[in-house]
Amino acid sequence: MASIGLGMWVWLFGGVKGTGVVISDAPRAPADDAEAVISRFGTPEDDRLDGPDTVDAPNTRRTLSYMSRHLRIVFVRRELGSPPRRMWKLLGFSEIDGQHLVTGDEALRRLMTLPP
Repeated sequence: MASIGLGMWVWLFGGVKGTGVVISDAPRAPADDAEAVISRFGTPEDDRLDGPDTVDAPNTRRTLSYMSRHLRIVFVRRELGSPPRRMWKLLGFSEIDGQHLVTGDEALRRLMTLPP
């Protein structure tokens, strides 16, 4: 009977020395998408802000243009995390002319084709 109890204890709590409490890792802080793109794929040929770059500006956009890859990547400012931090989050992809949208798969293919 004691061996069954010990077996149940090990099965439920993972051993006799630990408390059996599983502590997960702390959630990661949200990443700034624009900085992640630049660090992974290199500096764009054009980095443009559309709108004021102030704390209270709700609709400021940032456009990274990779001319050699015929790709524009558009970001918007968002407040994320705790405490809230303002950072750039991905909005979408387009052709350089801005007339046609590009899917995420196509944008990744273009970014991966040429070295940074």
